[in-house]
Amino acid sequence: MRWAGIFAAPRKTSAAREIRSCIYRILLTAAGFAFISYQSYQTAVGSWLQIVDATATAVGAYTEQSLTSSALVLKRVVSAIEEEDIESSEDLRHLADRPRLTEVMRQIVKDERQIDVASLISVDGTLLAYTRSFPPPSQFLGDRDYFLAAVERRSSNTFLSEPVQNKTNGNWTFYLSHSVSAKNGNVVGVAIFCAD
Repeated sequence: MRWAGIFAAPRKTSAAREIRSCIYRILLTAAGFAFISYQSYQTAVGSWLQIVDATATAVGAYTEQSLTSSALVLKRVVSAIEEEDIESSEDLRHLADRPRLTEVMRQIVKDERQIDVASLISVDGTLLAYTRSFPPPSQFLGDRDYFLAAVERRSSNTFLSEPVQNKTNGNWTFYLSHSVSAKNGNVVGVAIFCAD
């Protein structure tokens, strides 16, 4: 009679046992769903972090290349100005009074997409030359950090400014600056680039 139980009619289970079983299955399913969702979230976050890291690395490399290229072009502008055998800030002002200097500056920067404008500023902070127009607009730039750093030679190389609002068009940008020296070594002006 051992086998009699196998063929016997199923026992009636209590309603409470069925409810517990159903709740258990729901909780188990919810836990599995939560685990899979968490794993998917972690995978997605990891993927996005890798993408952000790769993008930041690429943008950093591009920025470094752009700044290096701009600094080299700025030094070419400074060299072109200094080759004019300037002896004083008055000589620099006379050089800037002719459209030839503006045209030389335009030719040097014309293929540099990251350079919005090149300018030459006198030691008193007055805008002397400007690649957007000749003659340049009347502007005082002697209060800007890039001007002060170049005049005071706080940096022997090219100086990179803090982000500032462009006085001409109102856009936020930054500037690269380099001092322009007379034959005797005195600073007579500052060459700047507005970088986009």
